[in-house]
Amino acid sequence: MELFKILEELEQQILKIGRVLGPRWAACILRSALAVWRAYPALYNFFTTRTNHSGIAAHLCNKYFLADLALMIDILQEMSLLSNALQARSVTLPRAEKPIKRSIKAFEMLKENKGTFEKEINDRVASDAFKDIQITENHRVVSLPRQRFLEVIIENMKKRLMDFDHLTSKNNNKQNDNKLHELLNLLEPVTWNIQEVVVPWKAAEDKLNQFIKIVHHDIPINDFRDYVESVLQNFNNPVISQSVQKARHIVSTIAVSSADAERGFSRMNIIYSDKRNLLTVGNVSNLMTINLIGLSLD
Repeated sequence: MELFKILEELEQQILKIGRVLGPRWAACILRSALAVWRAYPALYNFFTTRTNHSGIAAHLCNKYFLADLALMIDILQEMSLLSNALQARSVTLPRAEKPIKRSIKAFEMLKENKGTFEKEINDRVASDAFKDIQITENHRVVSLPRQRFLEVIIENMKKRLMDFDHLTSKNNNKQNDNKLHELLNLLEPVTWNIQEVVVPWKAAEDKLNQFIKIVHHDIPINDFRDYVESVLQNFNNPVISQSVQKARHIVSTIAVSSADAERGFSRMNIIYSDKRNLLTVGNVSNLMTINLIGLSLD
């Protein structure tokens, strides 16, 4: 454990990182990258004293490697924020659009201007901590194609939006081709243009039949009209009929991410361990149910 003795700061980071592969993978990788960033001079000093690690030391004194590390930290910070937002139990599929669009906008801004850690590179190199590191430009190890890298991230994130082309209906009649996200937002008043809403709201009622087919739950027209009228009268606390409430619950149960499933596996690993391996399947299932959806002991 010689590395721990030399890199005290990095030791603290390693102990906090834990398993990298988990439901909070973006946050874990971010902490790993930040550990390298903070302990950069110590890592360089360690690897330069090891002849069999001379290649790693050459990478660490390469300006392009330092620039790539700073860029990755800036990207992972935004990814971590998005990952945490989508893992919240309260997030629904329609509401998940907002943090994704926010992150896309952040990456578009990053494409135009340098991020926080990228701006710190020159100050870091000029600091006393880097006085023993001869930063060079090794053209044999080129840096990441920054612009194209960010463009690919933005393109792939846009594919996660519900208004992307591959998620729309394949109906040839474009007039009836209502996009999926519009249908799922039908019962979300925050997405309505209240100034244009009247009762009866014919434009929304035309979409209601398609919504019913998606959720496989019938909403009577009168219940929908009562709901719209109640929203117009009391936006913050409308009266919601049982049929409309059930449809809202159905939409809210659509999985936004795999976080709940991964959270379940994580709980199972805690409950069913090497030291406690005689539990029956039924007991494990009951304990997982209590852990995942049971009330807090507090």
